[in-house]
Amino acid sequence: MQQWLLVFDSTHHAMAAESRIKGAQLEELSFQTIPTPRQITASCGLSLLFQGAVDTDLVLQVLKAHDIEWAGLYQRQEEGKAPWVPVELTQD
Repeated sequence: MQQWLLVFDSTHHAMAAESRIKGAQLEELSFQTIPTPRQITASCGLSLLFQGAVDTDLVLQVLKAHDIEWAGLYQRQEEGKAPWVPVELTQD
């Protein structure tokens, strides 16, 4: 199952993102807050993990609408079996 990891520079932004995404009531969107894997960064201890088919553009639009910054978006094809690969994004 495909996984997406949204990484933040601060715990404050991670918690705000979690709250805003839950508040947006995006249908069929399941995620959890997890410790950021050390191979990605040690800046912030929290990331949001999404699994399955995720409209990442919609998730990032919610964050942009509330001025919540993120450090990066990563994906991998299989849980625990592949490295996290960064997704190229621009924050307008």
